[in-house]
Amino acid sequence: MRKKNQEEFVFSMVKPDGVRRRLIGKIFQRVEKTNLKLVAVRFLRPSAKLAATHYRMKRNGSSGLTTNQAVAYLTSGRILASIWCGKDAVKILRSIVGLKTDPYSCRKGTIRRDFAQDSITEADIEHRAVQNVVHSSNNPQSAISEISLWFGKNWRRQYGAR
Repeated sequence: MRKKNQEEFVFSMVKPDGVRRRLIGKIFQRVEKTNLKLVAVRFLRPSAKLAATHYRMKRNGSSGLTTNQAVAYLTSGRILASIWCGKDAVKILRSIVGLKTDPYSCRKGTIRRDFAQDSITEADIEHRAVQNVVHSSNNPQSAISEISLWFGKNWRRQYGAR
């Protein structure tokens, strides 16, 4: 359990559509305007195994998205994985990313609403994942699991994180 006022870590990913459209700088600028500190970044093209593990960990039964559709999206290009830390890091990052998967369901001013050029309706018609530019962990426990998956079990020691 996290102590009050203790820093927490959060995982974020600029997805292939965000990388292709050169949105990394704009996305990072928004995060840097908060009090979150960048701990680590990793630029890679995920393997199907890594992407499938990420989506199996999420087990988001609320969408009609299949693991195969999600994996196809995530492996379609390079991604930028990152670790941020700060007080209430998950809550802060989720609020600027957007709480909903569908960019048009997110409030104006969020990263997904402002930068994504896709919708769940279009994705459903085309039987594919919605291209929503960015991912962020939805709670502190999933953040640690996602960070360990994308940065390795020894990420704290490797990146100097407490």
